[in-house]
Amino acid sequence: MEELSDEAGAALLRDNGVWGIDAELRAVSCAFGGHPLALGLLASFLKEKHFGDVRRRDHIRELLDDPENPRHDHAKRVMESYEREWLAGQPVPQAIMHMIGLFDRPARGDCLSALRRKPAIPGLTDAIVDLDKGAWQRAVTRLRDVRLLAPQDSAAPDALDAHPLVREWFGQRLERMNPEAWRAAHGRLYEHLRDTTREGKAPTLEDLAPLYQAIPHGCRARGHQEALRDIYASRLCRRADGRLEYYSFFKLGAVGSDLAAISWFFEKPYETVVATLIAADRAWVLGEASFALRAQVRFAEALPALRAGLRMVVEAKDWRNAAIGASNLSEAELSIGEVAAAVTTAEQSVAHAPQSDNEFQMIVNRATYAIALRAAGQHDEAERLLADAERRQKMLQPSYPLLYGRQGYHYCDLLLALLIHPK
Repeated sequence: MEELSDEAGAALLRDNGVWGIDAELRAVSCAFGGHPLALGLLASFLKEKHFGDVRRRDHIRELLDDPENPRHDHAKRVMESYEREWLAGQPVPQAIMHMIGLFDRPARGDCLSALRRKPAIPGLTDAIVDLDKGAWQRAVTRLRDVRLLAPQDSAAPDALDAHPLVREWFGQRLERMNPEAWRAAHGRLYEHLRDTTREGKAPTLEDLAPLYQAIPHGCRARGHQEALRDIYASRLCRRADGRLEYYSFFKLGAVGSDLAAISWFFEKPYETVVATLIAADRAWVLGEASFALRAQVRFAEALPALRAGLRMVVEAKDWRNAAIGASNLSEAELSIGEVAAAVTTAEQSVAHAPQSDNEFQMIVNRATYAIALRAAGQHDEAERLLADAERRQKMLQPSYPLLYGRQGYHYCDLLLALLIHPK
């Protein structure tokens, strides 16, 4: 079969046990090039490992990197056979497949041209920098004939693609055989995508797609710090008056795309951040990941990031963020039923708040502690804390003497419960 439409790809995912909102399913179909085999592989992985939840597609690298997975082993044997019996002694087709292995999506024509330009990348593009159009096309046709490359996409005739496991195998092969060429190629792709993307003042998600693509290339070229600062922060989150406005997250609602991007800054998602980032950025990455996971109602997955982030800000004596982090962690623990842990963490948030010298944070953290105590059955202490929070609210904002927002809701809910069931 040729490429499926986004709607047909979404339907294929649903038929194979994947669930989620239509927009997410269509986005996944688009990201995987509408290839039925690739979408079927993804569906099997999500169903087996993540209960069919499309939001957890950012874990696909677990499948591709797992040598114990039977699909991975089968693909490895097939690729080894191809390389030994068909690609051996043919530097042009071999170079093309190693180039395709650099991508985690269809390789656009402009990206392939960037790799093919002079100077050659030693050990990768020596055989193709001077290749004319006819010779290039003949090599591509032969690779399509043996199904190492996917059929031509009429919407992007210059693009090349292959099955995800095929891409991954050839990429890993190049990394093992010639790590310098592998890094240099990723660096060239990163620079090309960084320098040629013109997103404008109010970009769409489609406009930002090359920047999302640039991040894995930048990270693989060992440029985690630059990719985080110059692409993720400055051009996806974007800055207004010197402050991050989190454009992609709040303006476009690209939670899944942001989480997939931020996953490249982890050694082990979402627990261990790469050591090459400075300490402040490691803490920020943990916060970004936990926020996106909680926005997708993935509270259990957010816990390691929340806990690691809290440890970092406490060690740095960043008490304001420690108070906020402990409050967020308590809410997540409570959401998955870890009531005792939520009470302990909320108590810590109250202890950190005075050191932050932020009165509003003291109000919020008292409310968080009260909510956890109420869940633990300690209604009297919860009522005392909420009353104290409201007293502080009146002093802080005399024109708004009552608790509002989440804090106000929980105080009203407690008072109503006491009215219906008096002590």
